[in-house]
Amino acid sequence: MTCIRSDYPVHSGSFKFDDTDLRDNDLVRIYDVVIPYSDGLMATDELLRDLLIQPEFQKEMGTAELHHCWENTAPNGNAKIN
Repeated sequence: MTCIRSDYPVHSGSFKFDDTDLRDNDLVRIYDVVIPYSDGLMATDELLRDLLIQPEFQKEMGTAELHHCWENTAPNGNAKIN
């Protein structure tokens, strides 16, 4: 399981929700999960960008090594991969 930030609100939704209506309300749908766009998806993307530019990640690596580096580099455990 991947946990980027456990304090971001995640809501059950439906794949039938209108993505335009959601976006107009600063929400985004990932299949049947609805999360905040600005304070959820974009904040998570910023965290990932900040983490992945670190020197430890500037090489070719497999998934296991990526997870190991991620766990040892994540600030305050907020980007921990379990």
